[in-house]
Amino acid sequence: MDDPSLKPLAQKYAQAEAALKAHPNDANAKKAYVNAAYNYAHTIEYVSDKLEPVIKYRAALLLYRKALAVDPNNAPCEREKDQIEAIYRTMPGGVPQE
Repeated sequence: MDDPSLKPLAQKYAQAEAALKAHPNDANAKKAYVNAAYNYAHTIEYVSDKLEPVIKYRAALLLYRKALAVDPNNAPCEREKDQIEAIYRTMPGGVPQE
């Protein structure tokens, strides 16, 4: 993504993703991954002003979904995912599936 301020969060997310792949059953790796995904997505969605909405909301939605795949009960990720999907439902084309 073309927002340099996101680079540290992207790196933390990539590290957490690698740790989760290396240790998929480790509770700490799962928690770190979900937290990294949420923080990255939330910053993309609410803080980044260098990304177009079409980019930021799709990217955030994907990250929230990935976090929920690891922890389906994560309320903050679920809330944000639902909010983005609700907005997409009002638009032509509907909710992105990827």
